[in-house]
Order: sequence, then structure tokens, then C-alpha cells
Amino acid sequence: MKKVWKGAAAVVAALSLGVTGFVGAGTAMAAPTRTGQITVNDGDTHTYAIYQLATGDVVSAENGLGGTLSNAVAGTNFNGNDIVAALEAIKNGSTDIQKANIAAGYLKADTVQAPVANITADNQTATGLTSGYYLIKDTTPNASLAYGETHNRYVLVLVGDKNNTIKVTSKRDSVTSEKKVKDGTKSWNDATDVNIGDTVEFRLMGTLPANYSEYSYFKYNFSDTLSKGLNFNGKVEVYVGEKGSQGAKDITSYFEVTPGAAVTTAPTGDTAIAINAKAGADNKYLKAIEGLTATSKIFVYYSATLNENAVIGEAGNPNTMHLEYTSHPSEDKMGKTTEDKVKVFTFELDIFKTFNGTTPGSNDLPKFTLYKKGADGAYTAYTSTKEPKAEKAVTPQQNGSSTSYVLDYKGLKAGEYKLVETHVPAGYNKADDVVFTINADEHSTEAVEPVLTKLEVLSFTGATVDKSSGIISGTIVNNKGSELPSTGGMGTVVLYTVGGLIVLIAGVGLAVALRRRQA
Repeated sequence: MKKVWKGAAAVVAALSLGVTGFVGAGTAMAAPTRTGQITVNDGDTHTYAIYQLATGDVVSAENGLGGTLSNAVAGTNFNGNDIVAALEAIKNGSTDIQKANIAAGYLKADTVQAPVANITADNQTATGLTSGYYLIKDTTPNASLAYGETHNRYVLVLVGDKNNTIKVTSKRDSVTSEKKVKDGTKSWNDATDVNIGDTVEFRLMGTLPANYSEYSYFKYNFSDTLSKGLNFNGKVEVYVGEKGSQGAKDITSYFEVTPGAAVTTAPTGDTAIAINAKAGADNKYLKAIEGLTATSKIFVYYSATLNENAVIGEAGNPNTMHLEYTSHPSEDKMGKTTEDKVKVFTFELDIFKTFNGTTPGSNDLPKFTLYKKGADGAYTAYTSTKEPKAEKAVTPQQNGSSTSYVLDYKGLKAGEYKLVETHVPAGYNKADDVVFTINADEHSTEAVEPVLTKLEVLSFTGATVDKSSGIISGTIVNNKGSELPSTGGMGTVVLYTVGGLIVLIAGVGLAVALRRRQA
């Protein structure tokens, strides 16, 4: 998060003056040495170290701001031989942050000389500071940063002006990130459902801090993890602006995917992918890319394939990411965004086969083929790495003294399917085709923990759904013996027509015979 220091306008004015504004022993501008204090807003949880660079007499401007330091002497934390030369070098910085960074170069190491004061959440004011120049450093440990926060930059202030209290006000902005998954042909979402073997598209997005212009370099690392049910497909694309949008720029060449072939297999079987901004020849990382501003957004695109290890049902296949970034404009410190999660769901169809008659032999059990309806309306046999064969035979399962005959299809997505009996046991009639729809459209679109909110099956009489396990169960009966077509069918019409003709012919024949007898 961005920290903007306010109430230090005196620094800017003082540093813009000539060197005589800093020093001048015994001049008419000399003033008694004062003391002052530095304080931060209530509720600021950061810690700050205060370093004394130079002391002396402060001459205030008419409005109480923009005072100058005369009779300057080296402060407690100054590391150098000539404070006047040091102040001159600081004055030559072109921006406030450059001046502060130059000043930091003149400080003794903390191990040699501790700061003259520290500000913490419990002690938010440093008092009794002798008039002079002080450098304020944000020393908040990385581990104590809130997700998305940045450190304050170095700030150089003049203590002892008419306004002897320097108020440090923090305005906090954020670095944010998010992960999305493509929900079929729809928009980017927090969840989707797919068939095993389908390609799943992912998108990562990161923002930049509002004080991005204050950084001389900016590390920017996407840390992404795929669960073991997904195989990373290898290709990564990085853009400024959303791919395909007006003004989007391909910056893939500025990033590297590590390690090696872009994949690290964790003990859990998950896949970790690091997509990091390259250091570049000048070690500027993201700052090497021209045109980036605080409002720029970085997008990463890649795909994965749902594999045979996919978890079926409500638990889904979670995938996470977070962003690590340079958090301090003046030091090599890293911050981190909160973890964002998406889920990929897949389901299972279980078929229970019953026989209205003697059970067929083990070498003549019925076989079925599952067909999936495509976007063009055509049905194609369903296969995947989990289901390599389109046609499957029912298998017997012993349940105590009884035997059930079952088959299953794992790794299905929402959509329309057709189940066809493609091998009918001898003496049995072919079961009717079952055309049914799996509906799972209502998984949440925005959630910290994506949740499957609805799973149902339509047009499959008697079928049941277990949302937790993701299993749709249905029963199909094979009837033995001959079956006449049902009333109203074409076969019935043919039978009625033929029967009518026979009756008509018989009637005509009978009439002719009677006439002959009468003749």
C-alpha cells in the first residue's frame, strides 16, 4: 500500500535553497536551537526509525514553513567527514525521494549507531528532538505488512521550525491480484465445470502501487499453484492490459517461467508455477518496461488439462495464486497479496442395470455407449484419459447375497448426453436410449472459497443426485422376450392398416360367395 507523508513541506522548501541556507555561523539569520517532535496518526501500525543527520539553528520562514538550518553540525547518526558537503549533495537531488535516498547514504549502520528514536503503534510520538534534519525510515518487518501493503519511502524532515510538531499522515493504497478461470465460452469466473481431458484456461491479474513512480526497480512475481488434477500445458502469455483489448501490449519477453520446464511437483502432487519479471541488464525488473504507470494492470494467461487425478464432486479441484512485489521504494523488501482461489468441478454418472428375467451370462452382459452433445448439436462418443473406451460393459458387484450390475462414467461436465445400449444380451430387448441433461450452472462467481451451489439432472426418470460426491445415479431395465410397439407408434399403425385390409378383403370375398349361392 502507498504511504504518503504530509506535513513536511518545510523540507522541500529548505532543500531548494542554496547551501548558505543550510549553514552560516553567527549570521543575522541565526536563531536559538529549538526542540521538536515527530508523530504519526493514531491507528498506524507501522514502525519507524528516526535518524539524526544534522543539528543547528532553524530560521523559520514568514509562514512558519520552509525554514533553513544554520550553524549545522554533524548529527548523531551522520557518517562522514563534512556535513556541509553532505547537505550540498542532498540539495542536488532532483526529487524528494532522491534527496532522502542520498541522505540515507550518509547514515551510520544501525549496528554502529542506533536511531535516536523509534515510533511504534504503542508509542506514536518521538519528542525532545534537537532542531535539525532527520531521516525517517519505515522499518516494519515484511511479515508484519498487511496483504497488498507497501512500506513508506524514506522521508527527510526539518525539526524545530515554528511548527515544532511534524505530523506524519499515512494514506494507504493497495497492490492487488486475482485469479480467474474461463467458464466455458462465458466470461472469466471463480469456478467452472469441465470434462476430464478438457483444456481449462486461467487468467492472473496484478495491479501496481499508487507510488510506482517512486521506485527505481520493481520486482513482480506471480506465484501460482495447480492441484494434481490439472496438467500445466506449458505456454504462458503476459500482457499490459487485457489480451485483445484496445492498447494491450504483449510483454511476455520480460518474464520468465521457472524452474526449468515451468513445473515443480510438490509432495502433494500439486504443480507450482513461478512467473517472474526478469531482472534485465540494469536490474530494474518491471521498471524496464516503458509506459507502465500506477494504473497499469498486468495479465497472465495459461492453460491446463483436467486429468484422471481430478477430484469429482463438491470439493472440486482448487487452484491458487498470489503476487509478490517490491514493497519499499528505497530498500529491497518484498510484500505479498492475499491468496486468491478458483475451482474446477467435474462429475460422475453411475448406471445400475437390472434384468426383468434371468440374468445373462458373464460373457453376454449389456454394453453401453455414452454420447455427448456438441455445440453443433451432433452427438459424439464420450472418451477421456479416464474413460479411454466409448463402449463400456456393466460389471457385477457382489453385495452380500445379491449381485448388482453397474457401470460409471467419471469426469463429466454440465451439458446434454445420450446413453445408448450398444450390445443387447441374447433374449432381451434393447433398452430405450436415455437423453438427459446435467445442470451445474450455478457455481458462485465471486467468492473467497468458490462453492458448488447446485447440481441436478433433467429428463432422466428416477435418477438421483448427490451434490457432495458429484454423482448422478440412474437405473436402466432390460426386459426379456418380445415387445409390441406402444399404442400410437408407427408399428401399431401398420398393424391396424394391414388388419383392416384383411377384414375388408374377407368381407368382399364373403359377399361374392353369397351372391354366387343365391344365383
